[in-house]
Amino acid sequence: MKIRPIKNNRDYREALKEIDRLMDARPNTLEGDRLDVLVTLVEAWEEKHWPIDSPDPSRRFCLRWSIAVFPGATWSHLSGAGHEWQKYSITRGRLPFQ
Repeated sequence: MKIRPIKNNRDYREALKEIDRLMDARPNTLEGDRLDVLVTLVEAWEEKHWPIDSPDPSRRFCLRWSIAVFPGATWSHLSGAGHEWQKYSITRGRLPFQ
């Protein structure tokens, strides 16, 4: 695969296949450099076509607080209905230390 700009979904898929093939490439080799360039191109494509918005500050705080209060819990534990952490949701306007 010749390295070129990613202009469409086909180019994107081809770049992903090439990245997958090069994942074990050693740094500072021709293949390692090729991998770096392809990853940079794919990241730029994804950022442009599938941007991820910054999280709402209140949700970010709630998640950090939940992790601190319930160490060892996974996101699936924290996000399930009826869990204790939801009682302290910032979106309800109450914090446990208010």
